[in-house]
This record gives sequence, C-alpha cells and structure tokens, in this order.
Amino acid sequence: MAARKYDIKAYAGFRTMTIICMVILYAPLIVVTVYSFNASQSITNWEGISLRWYVDVFTGIESEKFKTAARNSFIIAIIAATVSTTIATLAATAIVRGGGGSSCARRRSG
Repeated sequence: MAARKYDIKAYAGFRTMTIICMVILYAPLIVVTVYSFNASQSITNWEGISLRWYVDVFTGIESEKFKTAARNSFIIAIIAATVSTTIATLAATAIVRGGGGSSCARRRSG
C-alpha cells in the first residue's frame, strides 16, 4: 500500500489561519513590549519613551525579588527540560528496542 502524501499548505484557508494564529500569539507580546517603554505611571497615558521600568527592575527597591523570581524560573526551566528530555529518550529507546518502531518502518516499505 503506497503512502499518501498530504500537503497541509494546499488546504483552503491554511495561510489565513496561520496569519490569524501568529497575530493572536504575537500581538500581546508586541503591545507589552511597546508599553514597557512608557514613562508614565498609568498605562492609559503615554508620556514618552523611557527605560525607567527596566532600571527599576535591576536597581529598584524590589530588585532582589525580581532577581529571585528570574533565578527560580531558570532553575525550573532547566529541571523541566532535563526531565522531559530524559523521559522522551527512554520512551524512544523502549519503542525501538521493543520492536514498535521497526514494525512501522516495515509496513511503510513493504
């Protein structure tokens, strides 16, 4: 049985849905980035471009809390990446050694 190849890009509306998804994902990031340079205390008033909030994060009164939060985030990310990579590697090894991977390859080729 010959494997049928599907080209997802050929479906009607693929490009439109891709653009909509990208806008939904990236628009909030762009808005937050732009407003992070606002000199005003209020988000509704634009008083010009400033690095005030970035200076406050690194040297302000509560800068130690931000540093602790960043450190904790990095530690959690490293642990999560290590654990998930280990589990995925063990699962892939078990599939290949158990014959699950080779039988799929035989069905496709034969």
